[in-house]
Amino acid sequence: MKKKALKFKDDVIESWAKKLAESSMVINKIEDLEEFIKKSETKKFTSKETWETKEFIKKVIVIFTDKNSDFMKKSLVWLPVLITKAFSQNIPLKMCDIKIEELKKYEIKKLPTLVVFETEKIIDVIEWEEDINKIIKSLNIDINKSIEDSIK
Repeated sequence: MKKKALKFKDDVIESWAKKLAESSMVINKIEDLEEFIKKSETKKFTSKETWETKEFIKKVIVIFTDKNSDFMKKSLVWLPVLITKAFSQNIPLKMCDIKIEELKKYEIKKLPTLVVFETEKIIDVIEWEEDINKIIKSLNIDINKSIEDSIK
């Protein structure tokens, strides 16, 4: 009975990991990745009353991973938490499952890697699963501070 229960649990995790890989939270094409990175453009706003121009610096976060990895299976639990942290800071966040050969221009050397883009440029890269887990498990809701702390 115990073996059946464990097999059922593993089957459910596999099934949900596959559904996550096919969801809108995961980027599967290089064109979609480039479009997502474009969201990090700096936005300019001119007030019609004072004619003062303000700039809003935007960021996006992409977690590069392999859809067949244990990291992807574990992400079923923590991805909603991380997306909520990023949403509270008005930062779009997605996972990306693209072959590493296509990602050379984004300085991706191994998986999993968390990359922060600002003004369509890479500003932070976190490569170790343990460091990414520190950001996830941090009690601080400010994802920018969590990323800075994990880089130090």
